[in-house]
Amino acid sequence: MSSRPSIAPLADAIKKCVPMISVPDVAATLAWYASIGFQELNRFEEDGVVNFGMLSFGKAELMLRQGEKPGTLIMSLWLYNDRVDDLYRLLKEGEGIEFVEEIYDPFYGGRQFGIRDLNGYHLYFLQPAA
Repeated sequence: MSSRPSIAPLADAIKKCVPMISVPDVAATLAWYASIGFQELNRFEEDGVVNFGMLSFGKAELMLRQGEKPGTLIMSLWLYNDRVDDLYRLLKEGEGIEFVEEIYDPFYGGRQFGIRDLNGYHLYFLQPAA
């Protein structure tokens, strides 16, 4: 048994979680996400190089920081929504979008598809089963 204190009683104090990913070119990544409909919230530069940015898509937020391109262990981002077929159709009409998973109904319910961003991260759009 651990003597470590439990933070479980404070779980309700957490209001959201915003992931931060490392990318080799923050400015290019901000532009790519904006091109598919994300809204740029802010960006910061140092010595003329954009080294941090933040985006939103509905209630989802994402932070970007200057770093290396992801290796073989890639984190995926899951965007839960209630209009997955509309999102799929609009992204399919766009140019330069690489789909890692076409739209389908997974065995665990709902409907989903996935795309790859310019850095190799996977974004999955999931409409949970009703």
